[in-house]
Amino acid sequence: MRHVGTCLIVLCLLSVTACADDAAGPAPRDAATQGGQDAAADTSVADPADAAGDAAGQSWSFDAPCDGNPQLTGAAVVAAIGSPYMDTLIYLDSFEMTGMQLTLTHEGGDVTCFPGMAPDQRPRLQVIMAVTLRTDDGAFDETLEATVESFGSASTFTSRKPLAEIEGTWAPEEASMFGPDPWLEISGNLFPTDTTGNVSLHGDAPTWDATAW
Repeated sequence: MRHVGTCLIVLCLLSVTACADDAAGPAPRDAATQGGQDAAADTSVADPADAAGDAAGQSWSFDAPCDGNPQLTGAAVVAAIGSPYMDTLIYLDSFEMTGMQLTLTHEGGDVTCFPGMAPDQRPRLQVIMAVTLRTDDGAFDETLEATVESFGSASTFTSRKPLAEIEGTWAPEEASMFGPDPWLEISGNLFPTDTTGNVSLHGDAPTWDATAW
């Protein structure tokens, strides 16, 4: 009888302990273990395009294909430019027009390859060339260094020059709005038989597109 009473007391104590454990909830995990499990459960993947960004440019041979693309050689890009271009330049403030000639030549300038770093990024080639813009009215008679960029078909170009250094007679009244050192940008698109572009003024005011062709 004494043994039976002892067993009943032990069982009651065990039951009380189990109930207390249930009420308290599961024991907290070790912080290091918890962090490791949470990290393992995170299955998000970074967007490859975000990680890749733009590839660093690589100095390139004039005749070597950029990223294996035969259209992206310095020689191919220069050959696809239909220079010289004869066109009409329009002054956007007055809509007056004048004849113009745009000429681009490669004079040994650097060639740079930018390979595609993600499936949605195309490689591009950059070629430093000389661009000359001359107008029949004498407003522009400029030769500048231009950065020509191509993805393999048409190309774009950009060139800049301080307004105070231009050779032509162009002296827009709006220049005073652009601070003490305004500069002009001559830029456009280059196709085998055609070109589009403009001359814009830059400085301490928002960009002003002064001409177009």
